[in-house]
Amino acid sequence: MHGSLRRNARNWLVNQAKRRDESLNWEEEVWDTSVALLALSHHSEHPESILTSGRDWLSERFRLGNENWNNEPWETSWALLALLALPAVAPHDLGNMIRSAVSWLLTLFESSDNDILVNWHYTALLGIIASRCSSSSFIVAQPDLKLRLEKAADRVAASLAGGLSMKDGVAQIWTKELWSNGLALWALMELHEGRIDDLHRQTTSIVGWVRNTARYGGSHPTEDLAFASIAIFKLLTYLRSRRALVDVSRLCDAQSRSESSAICNLVMQYIETVEPQQHERERTRLSDQIAKRLRLAFPDYAPRLPLWELGRDPAYIIVNLRRTTMKIAL
Repeated sequence: MHGSLRRNARNWLVNQAKRRDESLNWEEEVWDTSVALLALSHHSEHPESILTSGRDWLSERFRLGNENWNNEPWETSWALLALLALPAVAPHDLGNMIRSAVSWLLTLFESSDNDILVNWHYTALLGIIASRCSSSSFIVAQPDLKLRLEKAADRVAASLAGGLSMKDGVAQIWTKELWSNGLALWALMELHEGRIDDLHRQTTSIVGWVRNTARYGGSHPTEDLAFASIAIFKLLTYLRSRRALVDVSRLCDAQSRSESSAICNLVMQYIETVEPQQHERERTRLSDQIAKRLRLAFPDYAPRLPLWELGRDPAYIIVNLRRTTMKIAL
């Protein structure tokens, strides 16, 4: 069912595109085109020509301005999110465009006195951009710009978290708009790691509000429900990981120390077999044992990096462990 829904949505989006010379756009609007490209970029069956043509249209719109899209934070933010999602089809000169627009947004934000970029939804979009730029090759190569983004991300995260509270049993949240709060919650979910230790109390205040607004607040435009749905999905992902963290805290209990020790011993054996004279079969066997034990102890265990890698110095081995795993161990 989900696969069919995704395909139908993709086909509908592609059919709505308008061709202009060699480029494509949606409704002749920067933000419509950006959101469409962002959605299509996450579809495994997207036609690359569609993404390339859409990117070309956004590039044309940028050139009509100076260092942004239409001198508007809303359209500039969405265009940046779309372009950052299209690395596979990005031309070499795209980096200058992204860096220029990011710097323009940061300058606006840095001139504010209250850690808010004009309003909450602009601030949220800047937070999402800062989160996604952290590993972008266009930004990493510019240390000064990267540092500005990191500082902005810290300030935005603190500001968004501070905008949530409970007062006399009533949720105090950012705005009264479903779509705006959806964007703010989306940004907070992307920014919280490493910046805010526990979001459980803050996010509790918004869950009921979103549910009641969507259910009893009358009809809502599609974009309102879409932004709220994305935010709730991000929140559920966070709560799921938090529950897993609570579940695996038993490793710190006395009765579970044997299991923790067993994993550590297997890791040590694994490292010892890295020596060239050891057989690949033995390394594979131990790797499978470690993964099995970790899956039992960590229900949501899903390795993304190899457990070990050779360091620059051949005398050293790099061991990759998740941050949550290290927090528990420490």
